[in-house]
Amino acid sequence: MNKPKPSRCPEHSKFKPRIRALGWNCESILARNEVPTYRNGSNRVFIRCVSPFHEDKNPSFSLDLSTGHGHCFACGHWVGDIVALHKELGGFLTMGDALADLEGLSGQPTPKLQIIPSPQRRGKRGVKSMGRPITVGTWSYYETDGALAFTIERVQYELEDGSWFTRPGSEKPHKDYFPRTPEGQKRMPRKYSGGELRPLYALTEILAAQSDQSDQRIIVVEGEPAADVHRNGGHLGTTSISRSGLAMKTDWSPLAGRKIVIWPDNDAAGLKYMKTVISCLRNLYPICSVSRVEIEAMNLPEHGDSVDWLRIQESLRNE
Repeated sequence: MNKPKPSRCPEHSKFKPRIRALGWNCESILARNEVPTYRNGSNRVFIRCVSPFHEDKNPSFSLDLSTGHGHCFACGHWVGDIVALHKELGGFLTMGDALADLEGLSGQPTPKLQIIPSPQRRGKRGVKSMGRPITVGTWSYYETDGALAFTIERVQYELEDGSWFTRPGSEKPHKDYFPRTPEGQKRMPRKYSGGELRPLYALTEILAAQSDQSDQRIIVVEGEPAADVHRNGGHLGTTSISRSGLAMKTDWSPLAGRKIVIWPDNDAAGLKYMKTVISCLRNLYPICSVSRVEIEAMNLPEHGDSVDWLRIQESLRNE
């Protein structure tokens, strides 16, 4: 089986002199981005996967400290050099943006990278298996012309007793998300991996409402299940493929001039996502009307979202 080629800058040869002049290395990139790093041999480390589509709780991304080359043993995602690594970790749209950021940071003090002893790997004796992967949800994203852009699969892990694998300290089953091309290949289509902005979820509904001169509000949430809850309730619900990680890789232009309500998850990642979405919407014209749900007053659990809130309301009505 052929492995995918490492992600490299399309203008790599032009950038080589700029990369050499940076004075950065792989360790300083990891330290600057405050990435937990685990020893994996004399010159290699493990980190959590840098792909926005892989919720990697158990570090599975192997990285060569001398070159910045790395790949994920779980999902196959690659990076080809330190600039590609900084692009993924920092959420930059292009390699050029990541390189410009590193140039701007050059000369600033960088904390020393603390490498943690290698963690136990799944599958070793005494380490509990995550179980059998089961696809529990599939969501389709479409182009502006209605053609299928890609699908996203949600995978959970079934244990021998029939329960779902759950991380220690968490109340919800562990889940991973994997993209598939329209042809069924387990990867993001190459044009989106190469930098083209990805469509919003439920884009066809958003465009249909726009053509009807609808004044309907659009609710922006994190994740397709939350968006579906609002869609099933007769509202326009949408989300970005990257969720809290890389929302700037989404084409938000169909929301220009619309009334937007942002409903973030009740955690630090949710607040970060909200700020990123607002930043993207501010660049649109006509200007959007943007408001947010005050989740602080909703008594949601940690990591709670609109699905949890609606479930709580339903429970209260049934009491």
